Amino acid sequence: MTADRFALVVTGAAGFLGRRTLAMAAHEVPGALPVAWVRSATDAPRPAGAECVVEGDLGSPADIARAVLSLPEGPVRLIHLGGYFPHRAETEAAAERSIDINVLGSVALVRALGDRLQAVAFASTSDVYGYPARLPVSEDVALAPRTFYAASKAAAEHMLHVELAGAGIPLACLRLAHVYGPGDTSSKAIPLFAQRCLKGMPPEVAVGSDGASVRDYLFADDAVRALCAAAGRRASGRYNVGGGRPVSLYDLACLVCDVTGTSHPIEKRVPDEAVSRIYLDVERARRALDFVPQTGLRDGIVAYINWLKSR
Repeated sequence: MTADRFALVVTGAAGFLGRRTLAMAAHEVPGALPVAWVRSATDAPRPAGAECVVEGDLGSPADIARAVLSLPEGPVRLIHLGGYFPHRAETEAAAERSIDINVLGSVALVRALGDRLQAVAFASTSDVYGYPARLPVSEDVALAPRTFYAASKAAAEHMLHVELAGAGIPLACLRLAHVYGPGDTSSKAIPLFAQRCLKGMPPEVAVGSDGASVRDYLFADDAVRALCAAAGRRASGRYNVGGGRPVSLYDLACLVCDVTGTSHPIEKRVPDEAVSRIYLDVERARRALDFVPQTGLRDGIVAYINWLKSR
């Protein structure tokens, strides 16, 4: 590898955001040699855009050490997307796995990379804020995670800061809003609403006395641009990355219904404590990373629906 090039290692490369990151990385980060880090190369096809693939379970320090040895020689910048998300009820076992992979695995990874490491862009989550009282929420608000997953992401932010600060390695923690887009097979609102609508069934939306929950939505390509900007600029700090505007779940469901030609959503009355609101102040990311979302919500949903139809 030439002196002006570096390996851009993307963990979580088999996930939908990881695959999109690798597809865009060479264009978004000059000098990058994109490297896909996957748990197992047999789990999914080789991600497009990856110059090479390394295997390593982030819950296993031995696996991490072996994978690092197989990386291309020279400096490394890390976009750290890999982690554990409990898709079912949060149990004690899920809490332990969140700590093992999201916290201890993250620390083990940067330690194994050692002095080759030039910068880290860590994919955190807006869930670290819980349900803040003041909106839009800024990066300076005290963290109040309400799930094991969010708590593990908050802990990983702090642990990585402690680990990297002494070595002078820049760490950018990007607190991502609800990311969606082609390739997303999660059980979050947009995939669920879209799948129901394509089956001709209007989505159900929980509504309290003051309306539905409010969230912030981020198209995958916009998330990738922010992550690549952080890695490319070797940014340091904490950044909110989202659409930067409130979207109620009811309005979101109406939009998905409109795009798919489905009947309006069904309101399901719930206690007010079951309704929550959060959206992000993205000014810091705009200033430091030139982050401006390029894909509007409607266009993003159209792209997602078209992907679902093509499967």
